[in-house]
Amino acid sequence: MHIMVYTEKNSGGSLTRESLKLLETAEELKAESGGDIMEVQGLEFKELLDHVLRTNPDVIMFASNEGTKLLASKLALELNTSISSECFGVRYIKEEDRVRWIRPVYDNSMLAETKSICPTPQIGLLRITVQDPSLKWSEDIPIDDAEIVVCVGRGCGNGKGLELAKELARTIGAALGATRAVTDAGWLPISKQIGQTGKYIRPRIYIGVGVGGAIQHLAGMRNSDVIIAVNRDYRAPIFEYADYGIVGDLFKVLPVMIEEFRKMNAE
Repeated sequence: MHIMVYTEKNSGGSLTRESLKLLETAEELKAESGGDIMEVQGLEFKELLDHVLRTNPDVIMFASNEGTKLLASKLALELNTSISSECFGVRYIKEEDRVRWIRPVYDNSMLAETKSICPTPQIGLLRITVQDPSLKWSEDIPIDDAEIVVCVGRGCGNGKGLELAKELARTIGAALGATRAVTDAGWLPISKQIGQTGKYIRPRIYIGVGVGGAIQHLAGMRNSDVIIAVNRDYRAPIFEYADYGIVGDLFKVLPVMIEEFRKMNAE
C-alpha cells in the first residue's frame, strides 16, 4: 500500500506536532499493510494534484485543519473520490487491501468504521489535537480530544481519592474522565462520562483509577494507545485490557505517581 502523508511546518521550520503525530499513524498503517510512505510538504493544490496523478497513492492522509479541509476537498473533487473527515484513526483490512477510517458519530458518543466505495486514492482527514503545554490546567478540559485522560471509577470515592486523581491529572496535564457510576453519583458531571452511554475516546494515554472495567465503560476507552490501570482488586476486568497494571491501594500508589511526574516535569 502506497501511503501519502501531507505534513506542515511551523514558523521555526520544523514539523508541527500535528504532523509528527500524523506520521506516527502512517507508520502504524505502513507496518500493518507492508506498504511505503511518501511525505509531501507545503504543496499548493495544483502541485499536489500533479504529484498525486504522477505517484498514484492508495491512501492520502491529512491532519485536519481549515487549510487541509479545503485542500483535501478540492483534491477529492478533482479525483472523483471521497473523503473521510474528522477521523480518530485508520485500520488496514488485509482481505480488502483497503483501509477503514475510525470516526466518531452521534456527538462523539460512538465510534464507527467507514470505508470508501470510490476508486483510490482513499483520502482521510485525521482529527489530531495537541494540547498547548503553556495553558493552565483546568478540570473542565474536554475528554473528546485529550492526549491523556485520567479516569475516575467508583473505587476512588468522592473524597481524598477523587482529589488525588485530580492532582494526578493536574500534574500531567490530563483531562479528567469518569465511569457511569461516578457521574450517576453526581461526583463528576455527565460530560465526563466515558462508555456506551457516554463518550468514546482515543487518547494516547488512559489512566484508570479505581475503575473496575465494566464492558460498557471498556467500549468507550479500549481504543486508547496505552492503558494504565490502578486498582486494588487484581481480578478487576480492566487488567485484561491494560498495557500496564498496578495492583495496590490508590491512596499509596497515586502520591508516588504524582511525585515522580513532578520530578520529571522539573527536569
